[in-house]
Amino acid sequence: MRLNHILRRAFLGSFVLGFALVGCQEEGLKEAQAVLTSETTLSFEAVSGQPQVINVYSDGSWKALVDQDWITVSPMSGDKAMEVTISVSDNVAGGEMDAPRSGLVIFRGASIERQGELTVKQKGDTYKGVNKLTLGEVAVLEDGLAAKIPEATVVAVTTAGFVLADNTGNLYVQGTRDVNIGDKVSLNGTKSTFNQGPSFLVDELTVTGSGSVSYPDPVDAQSIILTYNGGQTPYVKVSGSLVVDRVSLPPSTIQIIDAPESLGLEAVDIHKVNLYGYFVGMSGTTGYLVVTSFDDLGIDESLNVKKNDFIQWGFSAALMGTYKSAFEKGGSLPANLAGTGYISWNSLPENVALDAAAKKSQMVDGAGQPYVTGAWPGDYWEFSIPLYNVTANASVLFSALHQISGTGQKYWKMVYSFDGIEWTPARALESETETGTSAQYTHIAATTETRIEETIPVPYDIEEGLLRIRFVVAANWQGNGGALAAPDSGTHRWAGDEGTAPVIKVVKTFFEDDFSWLLPYADDYIAQNEGVTPQTMDPVGSDLSSHTQPGVWKVESLTATLGVEFTERGYVDLNPSVQTLYLQYGYFKMGASGKPTGLRLPPIDFGVTPTDAVISFNWCAHMSNAGKIDGVTIVAELEGPGKCLATGLAISEECLTTQENGNLEWQDARVALTGVTSDTRILLRPTHMSDGQGPNSQRWHLDNIRITNH
Repeated sequence: MRLNHILRRAFLGSFVLGFALVGCQEEGLKEAQAVLTSETTLSFEAVSGQPQVINVYSDGSWKALVDQDWITVSPMSGDKAMEVTISVSDNVAGGEMDAPRSGLVIFRGASIERQGELTVKQKGDTYKGVNKLTLGEVAVLEDGLAAKIPEATVVAVTTAGFVLADNTGNLYVQGTRDVNIGDKVSLNGTKSTFNQGPSFLVDELTVTGSGSVSYPDPVDAQSIILTYNGGQTPYVKVSGSLVVDRVSLPPSTIQIIDAPESLGLEAVDIHKVNLYGYFVGMSGTTGYLVVTSFDDLGIDESLNVKKNDFIQWGFSAALMGTYKSAFEKGGSLPANLAGTGYISWNSLPENVALDAAAKKSQMVDGAGQPYVTGAWPGDYWEFSIPLYNVTANASVLFSALHQISGTGQKYWKMVYSFDGIEWTPARALESETETGTSAQYTHIAATTETRIEETIPVPYDIEEGLLRIRFVVAANWQGNGGALAAPDSGTHRWAGDEGTAPVIKVVKTFFEDDFSWLLPYADDYIAQNEGVTPQTMDPVGSDLSSHTQPGVWKVESLTATLGVEFTERGYVDLNPSVQTLYLQYGYFKMGASGKPTGLRLPPIDFGVTPTDAVISFNWCAHMSNAGKIDGVTIVAELEGPGKCLATGLAISEECLTTQENGNLEWQDARVALTGVTSDTRILLRPTHMSDGQGPNSQRWHLDNIRITNH
């Protein structure tokens, strides 16, 4: 800490004043009434520490007092402001670096209360007296004990640690350091445990050399999983299909931890692989692997997770054998009915420390439903969903049932993240002071099954990524009222069975048109025609039978403008010769008596591989002047590849209306398609547009077309 400049100016000012008072009088040295130093602390290297200079400020004479003989001060006394040099001797004993040390230098005048103090620190061996151990010896230490590892070789690296080897074994080291495979290192730190496996928390590390690494013959990972009880870090081989950072070895899972980008694992996502590396721990049925290398055995076509857009869990007594053991041992719940996804429960370390009565647990009940006890603010459920080729116009639909017991937490906050860094509430946060403090939450849990349904927008294009959805305990307040004093046996569960358990859909939009591009044309027409209003051009919204309906192919100005844009957008009027395509306020009306028509939609990029899709749209049957609703029905028709799912044909089931006479209102239509490609064209038209079997009046209105994968 440097001397406060104001104090320094005050001292210098007093020196000038004192000089003015005494003038040229000759006088002896006067003891200082106050002494300050420009530094209060100095730090020196353990060996060959270079001398350092400080400034001493005083209003008179001073002398230095040193409490350690390894500290040298020059000069040891002085008058008023002077530079002083501080030196130290090497911090060694018996030929080895000694422990860090500290001493005090006092610069004193006449007043002890106003003396200057300088603390001198010298680096040394923090672990002086700590045993030097091999990796095998460290592995069996109690957690928390310090140790020195004088020599070991780096055999694997991660973004958060590395693996060491010597002739006594291997050891996983936690802590980011700038090391490479083959480096020879010495290090100091403390023994720890990582998911039952021995580990070491690195504090100090020195690279002493480098060389090559030879790996032993690997052990089959499945044999390790069956017998693993901690205490070892074996080199293993994992054979299976890689999904993001996991390989499934039923009934277990291998989780890759902190693989560096340079390893190149992203290139073999959804591939069959052989992974080689160090098995560093196990939690439940999940084993943790630090990868050193891999064999690429080609894409696993059976997974099809590149289309991971429908993820479903099923909770039941019949199914729970596939997930009960893993979840109750701290593992995750993989999606077991469709897609790839994982549900896990996470307790904050500080909350675990609060659990003196050991109330925290995660269980599966007799109906197969997962639940937790001992939840505490900040603890959370997490849904992890791999995403592939998702564009920014997509969304993720989350649907699940949840339930608490009377002493389970009432307030929860649902947040999501596409990058693991920025977390966004799934809906607007609300505040509640019932808890005694202001708690922010998105959902209130109930003691009866309550469905959560949220839509999460995708913010940017994602080629490959991971969506995390967290359901976080927001407040320490129980469902039946009152605060909890400590974690208790109150429960929170994901309820439902095979049909109502959690479902997550990634909704990709192939095509969307709300016809808002028609509004400028409608506004212009209104401005040019007296008596025409937005209401008269909106028959469905205004419930009008008689209304303004300018024909796109009849009004010359519209043909030259709207008609051109209509064609450029890729739309086709299915019956242009009758000229019954009409502009409305933000949508189309189609058909006149005896003159029906419909639309062929623009080409849609479904891709070359046959895929499934759903087309949804709003439509409304026209109403005559007498208030009668036209007896028109609507179908979707496919030209080219694909079929309508419900009929197995190119033509869908009829879309019927529930309108009653005298009532215009939008109808929601939805048609599921299968096997469509970019060569498929979609038509929307009256069922009997050209077969001569329908009613004479087949007039209808169309708006809000959307084609998605669900």
